Amino acid sequence: LDAGVDIMAHGLWNWNQEHSATSEITPGIKKILDDELAQNVGYQPTIQVLQGIRDLFGTTFLSDPRLPRVLPSNLIDWYRSPEGQWFRAVIAQDVKLPANADPSQLERVINEGIGPVIDRGKQATAYVVARHGRILFGTDTPSAPTYANPPGLNGWLEMHRLIDAGETPAQIFKSATLTNARALKLDGDIGTVRVGKRANLLLLRQDPTQTIDAYAGIAKVLLNGRVLDPAELAANAAH
Repeated sequence: LDAGVDIMAHGLWNWNQEHSATSEITPGIKKILDDELAQNVGYQPTIQVLQGIRDLFGTTFLSDPRLPRVLPSNLIDWYRSPEGQWFRAVIAQDVKLPANADPSQLERVINEGIGPVIDRGKQATAYVVARHGRILFGTDTPSAPTYANPPGLNGWLEMHRLIDAGETPAQIFKSATLTNARALKLDGDIGTVRVGKRANLLLLRQDPTQTIDAYAGIAKVLLNGRVLDPAELAANAAH
């Protein structure tokens, strides 16, 4: 902030020097967030990114019915194999998870460890949202060699995290379009629908300023003016 940066990526979930056991906003963190707000710094939460570590140890993630739309079935099968679980094993060793624990025990231990960190990110985001900060949309996909931050789906999940942190569907829509474009100084080319701008668009069946469910009903995708059927872009599409 003292250096005058205009965007902070990845929100704020580490406040280890101040009461590391709490997820409540501490006085020192409040001052940092207040300074960001006063300087109108763009704030990109990426709340979902830490789920990509936690979900490595989830017992149901690879069975999520949405996953085959974004990842090939043979890749999902590989992720279930011992070889495909290599990054999970690295994390387990790094955080010193108990050896020979069953999956449900590992899931509980990792939740106890990373759950408060995720909650700090949510609390910090909620603080900025409640004070009308300049929220930017992003996912940090992929955050690491984890299969639990899948492209596309991860953005959809991030929207749910932002709703939980107090953003409205209309605010999320603006964050992901015009606010992002302006922050990156690309608003002359993208960010709004206008003659002369790049035609990268989603045609939706519902109003995304009213519900984020609209993004689950994409009718057509326009990429540089080329009209595409979303069903043909799915990983499990028949070719």
